[in-house]
Amino acid sequence: MVNYEMEVILAVVQPKQNNVFTQEYRPKLYNILLLDHKTASSGEKGKPTKYLPTFPLTNVQEEAGDEVLANLYQLTGGDHVGIKGERALQIQWSSDKYRESLTRFALFCVPVNKGDKLNRMFVEKSPDYPGFFSLDYIIETLNNDTVAYPPPTRTFISQLESWMREKHAMPGAINILFSRRADYRVKLSVNNPAFLPSRFEHAHESSGMVIDSTPDEIRHTAREALTRMLEIEKCEKVVLNPVFGSSFPCKPKVVRAEVNIYWGKGVPDYNMWPNSHRNSSTGGSYDSLYPEKYHIHRLVNEGNVKAIRDSAAYVSHLLDEKHPKYGMPIHLAAYKGNAEAARILLDSGCNPNALNDLGQSPLHIAAKEGHCAVVQELIKKPETSLELLDKQNRTPLNLCEQDPRSPKHQRAANLIMAAIKKVVNRQIAVYLMDGTFRMLNLSQGDHTTVQHLNLQLLRALNLPPKPYADYFTIWICSKSLELQLKLEHKPMDHLHNWQRKIVSMLTGVTDTSKETPTLKWRRNAKVGVVSEEREVTHPLAIRTLFYEAKHNYINGLYPCKDHDVHTFASILILLEQEGKYDPGNAKSYLHKNVSNLVPAPILKAKGQHLSSTIMKRYKEYCGGLQEDLKFQNKYEQFLQRKFLEFCRKLTVYGSAFFTGSLQPNSKSSILCHIGVNDVGIHIINMKTKVMLYSFLYSDIRWSHPEAQPNYLEIYSVNDNSDSRQVKIKSRQVGLIEHLMQKLKDLHQYDDRQVNLVFGTSGRR
Repeated sequence: MVNYEMEVILAVVQPKQNNVFTQEYRPKLYNILLLDHKTASSGEKGKPTKYLPTFPLTNVQEEAGDEVLANLYQLTGGDHVGIKGERALQIQWSSDKYRESLTRFALFCVPVNKGDKLNRMFVEKSPDYPGFFSLDYIIETLNNDTVAYPPPTRTFISQLESWMREKHAMPGAINILFSRRADYRVKLSVNNPAFLPSRFEHAHESSGMVIDSTPDEIRHTAREALTRMLEIEKCEKVVLNPVFGSSFPCKPKVVRAEVNIYWGKGVPDYNMWPNSHRNSSTGGSYDSLYPEKYHIHRLVNEGNVKAIRDSAAYVSHLLDEKHPKYGMPIHLAAYKGNAEAARILLDSGCNPNALNDLGQSPLHIAAKEGHCAVVQELIKKPETSLELLDKQNRTPLNLCEQDPRSPKHQRAANLIMAAIKKVVNRQIAVYLMDGTFRMLNLSQGDHTTVQHLNLQLLRALNLPPKPYADYFTIWICSKSLELQLKLEHKPMDHLHNWQRKIVSMLTGVTDTSKETPTLKWRRNAKVGVVSEEREVTHPLAIRTLFYEAKHNYINGLYPCKDHDVHTFASILILLEQEGKYDPGNAKSYLHKNVSNLVPAPILKAKGQHLSSTIMKRYKEYCGGLQEDLKFQNKYEQFLQRKFLEFCRKLTVYGSAFFTGSLQPNSKSSILCHIGVNDVGIHIINMKTKVMLYSFLYSDIRWSHPEAQPNYLEIYSVNDNSDSRQVKIKSRQVGLIEHLMQKLKDLHQYDDRQVNLVFGTSGRR
């Protein structure tokens, strides 16, 4: 029985085809009923608002399904035109991770026939304007935010899609879901006249007296029929259940429930695993019962740890091979309780969060079987998700706590609870370049390394470790200093020592109270633009590169020509317009937000002429992009790529920036930013943001005198007199010189073509 205080969210599902039960789940196979209040005025240009039907549950004495179907019938027109659903099924959903305000809703799915249509005249008159919309359209508009959906609708559309996907995975479930109701299929109904029809019940008067409302003729017919029936059928003994009809609460107790994970998957192949007498003879060789690609599965099943260790090196591509019935090798190791095999597989790169067909991770399986040693190996890995939900919305801890609880399951549960408590209490924020952040687990406390955090973040962002673990890494940043951390560094140590020691040591800043450190996920400074960065294709990776490049451009760290400034500003305007070319809107936006589109020094130098030249470039460049944008599914990614294409032509793009001073003579100095990237070293005036010098590695040599540890001297290789050309002073010279040498060695054969840009306001 549903709680009487709940409101019902109604998901009316209509198949577009008759044979959906024979197909894999796809959103475009179904229509969903949505409502839309006609409250907006005709001149309003706001986004349309659509939502799932909602109504309060009022009748608690009967099954909620009857009231749900009755409300659907009235909602869609009532007498003569209303839609009668096949059945009302409550969808169980986990409210733990949602706001408390959502827990008062109950989600019901009502399947209807393909031929059920809404009456057009009723729809036009209805204030709710009901209509069927394709589920793939709903999901698309949820993602791109072109239609306004209330929070409950957003939540429950996601729940409905997950539920439908699960039903498609169950053989025969969809066919049953959309089958006609039994009472609709009845052609003829015959009642035993000896029993009174249920509609004639005893009526209660206000005085408290009970009156039999059954008509006399029906009572007479029933008595006559009962008399004749008793003449024919005489029972010798009648036993009444005293509890039946007594309204006593009765809660059936399940002592133990076991689900056969292979139910509905056909007849098992009993020859898949070798007999025990074969184990000693087969060793590490291949067996005819095992295809080559399941070689690791066989070794895990045999428990041949030595062969697993040897094979992990030369058949590593099989470590994540998914068997159609038994999942990945790591799942089998968890099921067998082979902790040593699990450890080898994890150390060799197996994903500890890999899911089988039931949505279960290795930790789910090890927890269910009570294999504490395997549980311990899994929770050692910082990237292991301790609270993943399987397809039945159960966590590994839930599986441990199933009745009856054996001692081994209790130990496994204690291990998982301790790990969860440790993770919850120790987390750290890592910021992305778009301003958002992710909370990552300090799985090893203060000893958690950059490598551990980077892998966690990649998995949280759904980015494959290869190659993105090499392209992006974690930096520690504050107002005066930014440092890329090494994989073995422990960020907590750097955070503790940042204001106390590191900032003052590398910058000379005496008041470090404003140097609050944060961890940021940014481009790896060692990555080459030609050889590596151009291979980045994932939308989230493109987005990260774009926001870092935009940050550096706006802050004047990318000195460039006026023409490039106009192009960058035009692309940023078009991004703000969501890819929709509109010169009038662009001019208004430029006037109000020019400081967010142009670096401050250039704006100060050329402010009065910038608007007209930017608008001219906007019409020329962005107008020409409209044909290309028509064929792009995601305008944002397309324009971000265009922005990066222009950035990569700049000498300074991809630089790690340091601070110091240029020493033109012994009596004066110029504060500067020092950029080091894959092509060379670049010196930018800190105040005016003008490029003072830009050297390619192929054109210079440098020295870092031991007698002057804070100085870097740069010489031209074409200078026969061997005289010193440029002298830089910085407390970060050791870092600068080390990075220069590293990048020169890494990228000496693939220098990209760049524009060397100098002069005031970015002119050549």
